[in-house]
Amino acid sequence: MKPLQQRPQGLTLVELIVTLAVAIILTLIAAPMFNALMSGNEVSSSSNLLTTHMNLARSEAVKRGVPVTICPSGDGKICAGTTQWAIGWLVFQDDGATVGDVDPGEEFIAISPSLDTDVTIGSSHTYIRYLADGTVDLP
Repeated sequence: MKPLQQRPQGLTLVELIVTLAVAIILTLIAAPMFNALMSGNEVSSSSNLLTTHMNLARSEAVKRGVPVTICPSGDGKICAGTTQWAIGWLVFQDDGATVGDVDPGEEFIAISPSLDTDVTIGSSHTYIRYLADGTVDLP
């Protein structure tokens, strides 16, 4: 009686090369789609953050009964006077002494740092001011 021959375990060189070739092709197809997905997520995240702070400014104006302003700010201390919002922004209680700019004694409600993405958020306004009744007072 002949002993049973066992087949060697593992992959042949040809099987390994074919598997690697298929993996490389799938990676090359998926990489651009992944980059597009990541770019879309950056845009969505940035716009959601700004929208959240705009809603916060409006609700705080109604709750406090005083105007609340949101403006672009690169340093988190003063309004930058620019229409580029991707540098970051401030939400603060605006007493109206200098409308649309931070005056001494005005309370900061929220500060958003610069968006560390390639997303650009622009507007035709250097600030948005919400009045105590929730309406918008634009420059």
